[in-house]
Amino acid sequence: MSEAAAHDGAAGRCETVMPFVPGQQVIWTYHPQWRRSAVYRVAAEVVQADRLRVRIRVCTASGTTLLRWVRPENLYPRAPDDPAEPYPVPS
Repeated sequence: MSEAAAHDGAAGRCETVMPFVPGQQVIWTYHPQWRRSAVYRVAAEVVQADRLRVRIRVCTASGTTLLRWVRPENLYPRAPDDPAEPYPVPS
């Protein structure tokens, strides 16, 4: 199996995962632990890419920059007209 293919053991199928490159603008589908029913579409930039995880840079509403390790399955390329939100902070 190539490095660009990920195996989903639960479903018994293989699917292709897009390789990400540093500097690429992406959307991160974020599911916060403190509010599992919510799904945020957070604008992010790829900093470092690995086969199993990707490091991204996100900004909060207050302008603070954060680095997060995420799974590539939770990322997709950002189109210029794609709406996104800042990283949410728990209240």
